[in-house]
Amino acid sequence: ESLAILEYLDLQYPDSPRLFPSDPLAKAKVQMKIARLEPLTDRMFTSINKGRREATKGIEQDIPVFAEVLNGKTFFGGDDLNIIDILAFSNFDRMRKFPGLSEHVIQNDTIEQWF
Repeated sequence: ESLAILEYLDLQYPDSPRLFPSDPLAKAKVQMKIARLEPLTDRMFTSINKGRREATKGIEQDIPVFAEVLNGKTFFGGDDLNIIDILAFSNFDRMRKFPGLSEHVIQNDTIEQWF
């Protein structure tokens, strides 16, 4: 629902800085990257609510994927801040606050430099 609200706001206020690219291909690529972020979010909340051990295994695999998506870029979405960076920041920020999860963010130099 959050994504739907953000997309609505992006379309409702086109003169504001864009959260989603206006180019259809670029927007599709952003949406694909968002889909890659969702499993990390699910594992993070599983970890917080049920037990860190199970979720930590998946997070260990997810963090390098996000580092690869950055691949020397300033932002996840490319040259400009967009919705992917906002979602990633909120997730990584929460992860940094939980023992057992924080190490996975902090130990990855690419993510830590972006953060």
